Amino acid sequence: PFLADAHFVRKASQDLADESCPCIGCNQVCLDHYFSGRIASCMVNPLACREDEVNLNELKVEETKSVAVIGAEPAGLSAAITAAEIGHEVTLYEADAAIGGQFQLAAQVPGKEDFAHALRYFGQQLVLKNVDVHLNSPE
Repeated sequence: PFLADAHFVRKASQDLADESCPCIGCNQVCLDHYFSGRIASCMVNPLACREDEVNLNELKVEETKSVAVIGAEPAGLSAAITAAEIGHEVTLYEADAAIGGQFQLAAQVPGKEDFAHALRYFGQQLVLKNVDVHLNSPE
């Protein structure tokens, strides 16, 4: 959980555990990378193990721009949330009726319910960051 959300302990101690990005237990870029001698990362947190390289507070924009993000799979969700967090007005377009793409399928596999928790987290972050979400928008 510390890779998925570097602020996990602070959020838990402030009774904000629902705002923590959950680990999905995929072991793809954390353990696999670690055991092959590469820097660990995280499927749901692209800044994992790079927090000292990228400080979002330093990236706050002086001039707000309108940003369109196409696709509400994990990468698009992360891009939209990050762009909003640094100060842009973000519109997210998704062709399907729900966010998540293949994460929706993965969440249906027994034992992989944490994928659904990750999608709940991303959905909550879209609301908290005022991202304008357009579902069923293939164009």
